[in-house]
Amino acid sequence: MAIPDAIKTATVAEQKALGVKLDSVVAGVGGQTEGATHGDGDTGVMVLAVRQDVAAALAADGKYIPFSVDEDGKLRVVGSFASVSNVEYAEDTAHITADEGNLVLGVRKDAAAPLADADGKYIPFIVDELGQLYIALPGTAEADIAAIKAAIEATLTVQATDLDVRALVNTDVVSVEQATHDSLNLNANIQIADADADVGAGDAGAATQRISIATDDVNLAAIKAAIEAELTVNATDLDIRSLAAATDSVDANIQVADADADVGAGNAGAATQRVSIATDDANLAALKTALESLALAEDVAHSGGEKGVLSLAVRNDVLNALAGTDGDRSVLQVDENGALYTVPDRRGLLSVSGTQATATSTQRIAAPGANKAIYVEGAMLQQNGDAPTAQLVAIEDGTGGTEKANFRLSANDGAGAGLPFPVIIATNEALKLDSDQSQSFTYTISYRIIDV
Repeated sequence: MAIPDAIKTATVAEQKALGVKLDSVVAGVGGQTEGATHGDGDTGVMVLAVRQDVAAALAADGKYIPFSVDEDGKLRVVGSFASVSNVEYAEDTAHITADEGNLVLGVRKDAAAPLADADGKYIPFIVDELGQLYIALPGTAEADIAAIKAAIEATLTVQATDLDVRALVNTDVVSVEQATHDSLNLNANIQIADADADVGAGDAGAATQRISIATDDVNLAAIKAAIEAELTVNATDLDIRSLAAATDSVDANIQVADADADVGAGNAGAATQRVSIATDDANLAALKTALESLALAEDVAHSGGEKGVLSLAVRNDVLNALAGTDGDRSVLQVDENGALYTVPDRRGLLSVSGTQATATSTQRIAAPGANKAIYVEGAMLQQNGDAPTAQLVAIEDGTGGTEKANFRLSANDGAGAGLPFPVIIATNEALKLDSDQSQSFTYTISYRIIDV
């Protein structure tokens, strides 16, 4: 069947709209002829590939076949190397500058062990934790160089006329044995710290080897410290500035800061040694500074890091005097709960008194001002003359009329009532007395003005 030109030249979308399926692509329209020259605006067909997680042949030799990709979409290719002359060299070939080669890798094995399971198989080089290549000495394949070195250093036997011991370390042990009937003479120079040691005359059996030790030798310093710790001195004058032993006893002049210290009469066992300390002594100055830091001047502002002495108190479940008489020093006292006993401060205590005979609320103390309040410590009321009935008197806030305390006065002349506990009037409020009867009574109120 011939395909109309309109369908042949239609776009893919137009072909889909017509419901037409093409089994081939005409050269110059959707595809290109083999060997044709490329030109701008050429169209083509998408090249598809087949996913093969495991590579396998898709067609016989000579047939068309799609590209093969792995599970990641990577195209499989076969490499072709025409020459390896730049990386491989024949045995005994001379080196030439700029020759190229491949990196030889090794496997780290902190403890040497074979990496192949049988003789004759390929195996990589092995190195230790420092990257040093393990090697075997000719003829001693199992030899451990470190073990050989340790064994040699541990036991050294020398048979020689002269021995230079300068290279020996302090853990080496050198024993010298003399042959039967032979005379062993060590009448020669021994090198210690590159200097000749003093040697006694005569053979080893009759003489003592005398060796001089350098004054800066660390062992000599330790010996010196041990001797000074157990030193007993019998001398007329002794400079003890460098001695520190607590058991030293001296029955003589003691030098302190290059001057004789005052010493008590008699021997050391019967007298007390008196030592004068210079006023400019560094330790005395430090002690003075430490003591002064505990004393703080009155009215001086606090600063961070100041030190002080803890103030202790005596627990007294029942308060009583601890000092002997008035004026004696005494300690603070607390109760069983640790609360400090105190005496109320009567300074600033005010008082108001008068007579009232009205059944209306009447101001007796004016409002103290902003952020202040009236603190009533005590109040006493007394009936003036006989009355037909008892009356009830209340202490109130000036504005709100809130009752703070009540007093009941009987009808009898002279009947009285007192405030059982302190009360506080509301902030910046006056104090008023309010009675329910028009009967005369006198009042006395003790109070102070407090900040709130």
